[in-house]
Amino acid sequence: MNQFSKALCVALVILCGLQAAPPAWALSERDKAQVEQIIRDYLKNNPRVLQEMIDRLQALNAREAAIEAEKKIIANKVDVLGADTAMVAGNPNGDVTVVEFFDYRCGYCRLAQPSMARLLKEDPNVRVVFKEYPVLGPQSVTAARAAIASARQGKYVAFHMALMGLEEPLNDEVLYRVAGEVGLDVARLKVDMKDEAIDDVIAGNHALADKLGIDGTPNFIVGTQLLQGMVPYETLTETIEKARKAKPFKPVEG
Repeated sequence: MNQFSKALCVALVILCGLQAAPPAWALSERDKAQVEQIIRDYLKNNPRVLQEMIDRLQALNAREAAIEAEKKIIANKVDVLGADTAMVAGNPNGDVTVVEFFDYRCGYCRLAQPSMARLLKEDPNVRVVFKEYPVLGPQSVTAARAAIASARQGKYVAFHMALMGLEEPLNDEVLYRVAGEVGLDVARLKVDMKDEAIDDVIAGNHALADKLGIDGTPNFIVGTQLLQGMVPYETLTETIEKARKAKPFKPVEG
């Protein structure tokens, strides 16, 4: 630290300390103006200091947010890791669970699909839980209902991957066409979609998202870490490896 930087630090300490001090110790208006001018001149001549401060603040906020998210995930462990086995992909006994909150009409969710497919192919010891979280309108809700209902025919994962791999807008015609293409009995699917139990699944996912501070898609939970937005495949796998080295975070047995 150069002499001018030291002088700036001293000035900041004096200004901050005496501002909160009793009146008898307060800076005079003249002294206060001089200290403020020192700070102003330094920042004017060294503008990168402001960026450094912003970067540090953002890093601090990110760390605090990660800690808070981890607390919420641990507090809601059963709901985070739990799912109908028909809606779980990968190794059901995997040592790390990846949870994805998604919407079939979310463009970023679709862009993340290749990473999820690659992960399931390359990592034989990962468990993936899909959380239907329709937030982009009625068509999203219809797609979520159809996907959940498809689990009753044992086609959930295939249907999910097919919908996520679409390169065209999603509507009812496309939805049921894809259902038929993956081998679903579409007539039965439409009947199953009316079951109120499906509403409970969607409502439960929304309630869980609220508890976790999730309000958009995609969001991923890896172990006890929350990854917001579409993340690179490398970030996803690095977080999985960190989770493997940490204390196991698995569904409650029995």
